[in-house]
Amino acid sequence: MRVGNKLLNGRDSKVAKSIQKYADAILNGYFVAIDPASKEAGYAVFKDGELISNGEIIAEGGISERLRIMIESLDEFPEPQVVAVEMVGGQMMSHKYLIWSCGALVGTLNAPTTIEIPVPMWKKWIDENYTKTNINDALYIGKCVIEIAKAVE
Repeated sequence: MRVGNKLLNGRDSKVAKSIQKYADAILNGYFVAIDPASKEAGYAVFKDGELISNGEIIAEGGISERLRIMIESLDEFPEPQVVAVEMVGGQMMSHKYLIWSCGALVGTLNAPTTIEIPVPMWKKWIDENYTKTNINDALYIGKCVIEIAKAVE
């Protein structure tokens, strides 16, 4: 499968088909992209395919306190139809707290659809302006999803 000049095959192609299945919800409603972390999670909120806010949720303290802070930080978010989250399962360095925070973030947003985006897939959308931050990672996860969704139109 091709999206613009990007070739998506294997797992990426399967994820792209999931994105395309929910293209209408992604492009015509609220959509949230998350770069999960147990202390500093990046997010990007889109409405009708356009970025409306982004930032970082910074949580300190023990894991229970950090999860509480993350959950409370999402209170102001609109209810998304779709959440895209960086895939963390299966990574050699995935720590259980990262998995827990991912579950807390996704569960709190309570979107009807959650799509996991593999790191190598969304990184196909980075450009010369990219610098590694949690906020930028969330932005590029969102950019990847929106471009794939637009390819269906």
